[in-house]
Amino acid sequence: MVLLGFGLKNTTMNLIIDAGNTLIKYFIFKNDEIIHTHQTPSKEEITFKPIFNQFPSIKNIILSSVSTLNTQIPSEIEELLKTYIILDHTTQLPIKNNYNSKATLGKDRIAAVVGANNIFPHNNVLVVDAGTAITFPC
Repeated sequence: MVLLGFGLKNTTMNLIIDAGNTLIKYFIFKNDEIIHTHQTPSKEEITFKPIFNQFPSIKNIILSSVSTLNTQIPSEIEELLKTYIILDHTTQLPIKNNYNSKATLGKDRIAAVVGANNIFPHNNVLVVDAGTAITFPC
């Protein structure tokens, strides 16, 4: 299986960061299982070093941010990674994005649809994203 449909194999630890309007949420996956979560207020900066100190086996990161946070990874951590994906409208996806203005489609909505596609492949799925605003991509 591929983590969240983004092509990250489950043989290594994966860090998923969802930086929303209110919270920055961190999820560490191993073998399709969340083994650790952490959250901080969105007004704070994304911090990689404490996470990598606790989980040095992380090899892949996907970051989805609805704001303009500093997403720079310290060079000593970047050297350890196989993959670092900053999710946006140009990210290669396992779905076709038919949204008229792809650059304005929320990254949280893209992630939700890709996740649903991974959980229910080859099925029609309605995805409702209940964050700060409740939305459903059409």
